Amino acid sequence: MRSIVGCSSIILANYALDRLSLADTTLIVYTSPVFVTLLAHLFLKEKAGWGSVLTIALALVGVFIIARPSILTGQSAVDHNTLVSADRPLTV
Repeated sequence: MRSIVGCSSIILANYALDRLSLADTTLIVYTSPVFVTLLAHLFLKEKAGWGSVLTIALALVGVFIIARPSILTGQSAVDHNTLVSADRPLTV
């Protein structure tokens, strides 16, 4: 069962890389331990103390701040102002 879930996560992460921006995919992949903790609490009835809850909250905030995903910010994943057009010659 563990190997099936592990293989599925790798396949889905690669699928997400193909469909989403790198920041969005990074956000999803890095938050997987947080979701495992939350789902273990819901389905397996594991106890989550205040330390776990605080750690989950800080982890989510940290990932959101660092990754700045376009899903949450509403900005385009590509900054069109920094791109150089291929049809313009480079001049000095």
